[in-house]
Amino acid sequence: MTTAAKGGSAADSGNGSAGAGDAGNKGDSTQSGDDSSTTTTTSSSAISAADHQRALNDLKKFKQEATDAKRLLQEQKDAKLKEANDFKALYEQEKTARETLEKENGTFKETVFSNLKLKALEAEVAKLGILATAMADLDVLDLSGIEIETTNTGRHIIKNADRLAKKLKADRPHWFSTQKVSNFNAGGGGKGGSDGGGKVTASDVFNAERKAKLKPTPENVAAHKQAFQQYSEQKKAARQQ
Repeated sequence: MTTAAKGGSAADSGNGSAGAGDAGNKGDSTQSGDDSSTTTTTSSSAISAADHQRALNDLKKFKQEATDAKRLLQEQKDAKLKEANDFKALYEQEKTARETLEKENGTFKETVFSNLKLKALEAEVAKLGILATAMADLDVLDLSGIEIETTNTGRHIIKNADRLAKKLKADRPHWFSTQKVSNFNAGGGGKGGSDGGGKVTASDVFNAERKAKLKPTPENVAAHKQAFQQYSEQKKAARQQ
């Protein structure tokens, strides 16, 4: 009986030792697990030197790309501005050329129309017997009273040249002879003759007028005025006879 009890105690003691051993083993395993967990956490939070350098390189690359993009954008803006300025300069150049051409065309048209008016007036005053010496002064007259109408076919219809010719004869009778000259030739004929007896002739008035135009001194202007008045009075007296 005593031996069995002892044996049981020994077994219990062995089991207790084994339990103690198991407890020790469990304690060691838990500690080891804690150490492993701590080590793993520390390793995941650390940044290696290679990763750090890679991050710096990427940052430098991004900065360079941003700088290049900004420079490219500025170059594009400058190019557009230059293109706009070039277009403006081209527009101004074309505008100036167009205005110059229009002015030249206008001058040419004015010259052509002026010649047409003058030819029409010459034809009308020739019918009224203008003196050849007075024909040269027609080109200094104001011909704005003569109108030119252009048809759809390009023909020019000249109006009011006859009215201006009649007005010219009324205002400057000394430019015309007392006889109408048919088929007047501007190259010759139509001279005003002397009426004799100290009378003023058409040539006298014409010469006085030309002299006053070339040298408008008070004396020349007065001489022309006096000759014109005397000639007009002579013409008036002749009509009353």
